[in-house]
Amino acid sequence: MRVASVHAQTSDSTNEPPPAFSETSETQKGHGSISIAYLNTLADGMIFAPNQTAAPSGTVRSRGVALDLNYYFADQWSLDVGIPFLSNSYNGPAPHCPTSAPPLCNPPPYPTTGPLSPQHPESQFLDDGNFHSTWQDWNLGAAYHGNLGNYLIEPSITVYIPSHSYTFFANAAVGQDVWELETAVSLSHQFDFSNIYYRVGYGYVFAQKTLGISINHSKLDLELGHFVNEQLSLRIFGIG
Repeated sequence: MRVASVHAQTSDSTNEPPPAFSETSETQKGHGSISIAYLNTLADGMIFAPNQTAAPSGTVRSRGVALDLNYYFADQWSLDVGIPFLSNSYNGPAPHCPTSAPPLCNPPPYPTTGPLSPQHPESQFLDDGNFHSTWQDWNLGAAYHGNLGNYLIEPSITVYIPSHSYTFFANAAVGQDVWELETAVSLSHQFDFSNIYYRVGYGYVFAQKTLGISINHSKLDLELGHFVNEQLSLRIFGIG
């Protein structure tokens, strides 16, 4: 959700509707924002099937910075452009090996994780335990921000474009190097005279086929948040 669209309630707002639905100046033409976010995630193991514990396939540490520019070109209509710069490393017994040249790939740690056949020397070997950095995918989007009663509704469309032809066959790869188009809609509500809100979002992603196989998929976002004050919010969220 657009954080600028919802606010903490103040002590003198007991007789007023929530600011999320009474203030629209921040969604008027000419407004915008620039954000810089620091990212740091750790993936430990991999789950191959439902109800199974994570297999000890190694760990991937991803850290980086996400740059984003948002601008309202008309009242309640915004454009968004952003790109992350990521630095990833992999440590574990199952590196992705484009060739048999790297020492970790010859001999392979497992019989099933040897080099590709045929081998692909044009693909960089990234799973050597070091951090490898590059730009990931551009995201270009447009969204509408409107009120439906006491709810904030935001339909959007976003295209994801690889910034360049980066290495994708690696545990430490920064992305999949595929084009994607996502159509989505979210519904947010801030409870009356409260600093608590929730958001429900659904999207469908159209993606380039991989080896002739469709990887289109749905996305469901759930979020519950609390505004401690005008500068600080706490939230818990899940993505499926």
